[in-house]
Amino acid sequence: MSTYRKIHGRSIQAVTTDPSESVSEGQVWYNTTSDTFKSVVSIEAWSSTSPLTQKRVDASGFGTQTANVCATGNIPPRTGVTEEYNGTGWGTGGTASQAGQYRSGFGTLTAGAVAGARTPAPASSNATEHYNGTSWTSGGNLPASIYLPGNQAAGTQTAGLAFGGDTGPGSSFPTASYEYDGSSWSSGGSTNTARSYGAGSGSQTAAFFACGTTPPFSVDNASVAFEQYNGSSWTSGPNLNTARISTAAGGDTTAGLVFGGEISGPAKTDKLETWDGTSWTLSPATLGTARLGTGRALGTGSNTANIASGGYTTTPVATTEEYNKSASLITAGAWASGGNLNNARNSIAGCGLQTASLCAGGDSPAPAYDTYVEEYNGTSWSEVTDIPTNNRGAGMAGIQTAAVYFGGETNPQTPVSAALLYDGTNWTSTGAMPYNSNYAGVGGTGTQTAALGVGGYVKPPHTNAVIEFDGSTWSTNPNSYPTAVGALGHCGTQTSALLVGGFEYPPASQLATSNTYDGSSFSAAPNLIYSHAVAASSGTQTDAIVGTGQTAPLPNDSNQAQGYDGTSWATRPNLSVTRRYSASGKNSAPASAAWIAGGYMVSPAANTNSTEEFTGETTAVNVKTLTQA
Repeated sequence: MSTYRKIHGRSIQAVTTDPSESVSEGQVWYNTTSDTFKSVVSIEAWSSTSPLTQKRVDASGFGTQTANVCATGNIPPRTGVTEEYNGTGWGTGGTASQAGQYRSGFGTLTAGAVAGARTPAPASSNATEHYNGTSWTSGGNLPASIYLPGNQAAGTQTAGLAFGGDTGPGSSFPTASYEYDGSSWSSGGSTNTARSYGAGSGSQTAAFFACGTTPPFSVDNASVAFEQYNGSSWTSGPNLNTARISTAAGGDTTAGLVFGGEISGPAKTDKLETWDGTSWTLSPATLGTARLGTGRALGTGSNTANIASGGYTTTPVATTEEYNKSASLITAGAWASGGNLNNARNSIAGCGLQTASLCAGGDSPAPAYDTYVEEYNGTSWSEVTDIPTNNRGAGMAGIQTAAVYFGGETNPQTPVSAALLYDGTNWTSTGAMPYNSNYAGVGGTGTQTAALGVGGYVKPPHTNAVIEFDGSTWSTNPNSYPTAVGALGHCGTQTSALLVGGFEYPPASQLATSNTYDGSSFSAAPNLIYSHAVAASSGTQTDAIVGTGQTAPLPNDSNQAQGYDGTSWATRPNLSVTRRYSASGKNSAPASAAWIAGGYMVSPAANTNSTEEFTGETTAVNVKTLTQA
C-alpha cells in the first residue's frame, strides 16, 4: 500500500506553528497546537489594484502582470497614450504615433508591438508600431488595413501573429491571419470561422482565438467558438461555455483563460473561463467590475497571473484588477476607513505613525480656526491638550510624543512664525521661524530635533525659502527651492527629503514637479503622474505615497494617489473620500502604512472627519485545515 511519504517523498511533520514561507501545494503537516492536520491549497481570485492614469476602452494590452503595457484606446477621443505597470501602479510611457483603438498588442514591455487600428480617418489602418519600454517606432505594415478589436494577436515583437478583425464599419470579417518577423508581415493559415471582437493569446506557433461575433457585428451574434493555431493551420474546438464579444485572454494552447466582455442582453460580464488544454471551465473567480474592452497580460504563463486594465461599463473606466492562481493568498494594497476625528476640519497639521498619529489646529466652518489637538492609536482619536492659539495651515514634523508645530495663520488671517514643541502631553514655545507663513503652508517633515520646512505663502507672495530646525533654533539654507511655492508635499528627513507638487502663484497653478533634498541642495526628480497641491504625503525619499489635494486644472479636488520608488512615479489605489487640506504622517509613516485624516470636501461642501489608512500588498501562504469524514 502506498504511503504519503512514498507519494510525496516526505513524511507528515508535526509543528507547533504553521509555516509562513512558501511551501508546496498539497504539502500536509500536523499542527500540535490546534490538534489539526493542515495543507496548502491553491487559490484563484481577482483583486483590485492601482488604476490607470487615464480611463480608456479598447486599449492594446501586452507584457506580463508585473511588467505590463496598456496603450492607445478610446478615452474618448482616441489616444496614443501609453501606460506601464510595475506590479504596483501605472506610470506614463511614450506616446504612440497613431492614436487609435482596436490595436492588437503583442510582445513584452521592452519589446512590444501594436498592429492595425480604428482611427478617425481612415476607418482602419495597416500600421504597426514597436515599443522599447520608452518610445515607439514604425514597423512593417500589415498586408491589409484592418482593426483588431479584442486583442486578436499573439507572440512576440519578432514572432508575432494577428488574426480575424474587421476591415471597417459595416465591412467584412476576414479569416486571414498574418505572421510577423519583426520587420514584415506574411500570410498565415486562415481561421475556420470569420469572427471579430474576440480575443487571442499564446505564441506564433501555439496560439488560440476565442469568442467574438460572426458577421454582421452584434452581441446577439456572439460566439463560443475556439480555434488553435500550430504555426500553419487553425483547428476548431472545443467551445467555451459563454458566448461573448470584446473580451480578453491570456495563456496559450495548453493553459489559458478568457475574461470579461459583453454577452447577449446586452450586458457586461465578470465571468472568467479557464482552459487546461482539453476543455473550458467556468471559474468561481469573477472580476470585481464587469466590463468589456480591457487590456491584459499576454502569452505563456499568464494563465496564472493576468491583469484587466481599463475597459467599459457604462462609460470608460480606469479600473485595474489582477488575477492570480497560486498557493499564496495575495492581498493587493488598498485604503480602508479608520476611526473618525472628533472634530471635522481642514488645513490640519499632522505627523506620526498609522497607530500613533497626531493632528493639530485646522479650520472649522469659517471664521473659526481651531486649537484642537487629537491623538490616534490605530482605532480611535482622542482629544488631548490644545495648542495655545487657534491656527490653520501650520507645518509639523516628528512623532506623536515628540513633535514640532510651526507657522500657519491665526484668525483672522494673520500669518505667524511661532513654533511649539509637544512631548506627548504639553506644548511649549520654542524658537520662531525666520519668516511668517500662512495657510498655503510651509509643510514640514523630519523629526522634532531635525525638522525641514520648504516654501509657503508669505503675504503677499509665495517663497522658495528652506528652513531647518535643530530642536531649539531655526536656520535658513542659502540653497533655496527651485520654485517659489506653497502647499508643497513633504516626505523623508531633513537630510534626505522628497518635495512634491505644490501651488505656484502667480500664476495660479498646481505643479507636477518633484525634487530631492540632501540636506544642502536640491536635485530634480521625475514629474508626478498628477499635479498636486495641498496633498497629503507620507514615506521616505525613495518610498513615498501622495494622495488627495487639488489637481489641475483648478479647482478640482482629488481622491487619487500616486507612489514613488526612488526612480519613477506610478498610480496607487484611490481613496474613498475626495478632499484637500488633510493631515498625514510625513516621514514617520512608511508608504505601505500611510494615513490621511480630515480635510475639506467640495461635494458636499463640508469639512470631513474621515480617516483612511493604507496597507501595502501582502502575500501569505494559503493554509487550510483538513477535516475528517
